[in-house]
Amino acid sequence: MLLKLRDAQTLGPQRSAQLQAELLATLTPAQGQSLRAHLRAREVQVQGLLARTRIAAPDGPVSPARQALNLLTPGGAAVVSALVQTPDLNPYRAEGVNRELLRTLLALLER
Repeated sequence: MLLKLRDAQTLGPQRSAQLQAELLATLTPAQGQSLRAHLRAREVQVQGLLARTRIAAPDGPVSPARQALNLLTPGGAAVVSALVQTPDLNPYRAEGVNRELLRTLLALLER
């Protein structure tokens, strides 16, 4: 399933949601619950950080939703900006953090 991420030329929101659903379907109930709990904990942590931090930008106010995405997305603001500009971009094919994370995960699964 993860090879689909590596090999897809594009990865729009619909395909991304479909692959996420496939991944969750392959997990045991306990694994799925653990993953969802981890993701919720990360979101709570980011929201807490944003509540305590004043983020200044030279071009005006910063969107809290955009900052949350920047903090939750591997590769941060650079990847989020690239996805905003090119919604079908597959960050798992482009050079960067997401590609390296996928390579590492695939290598671990091959062991």
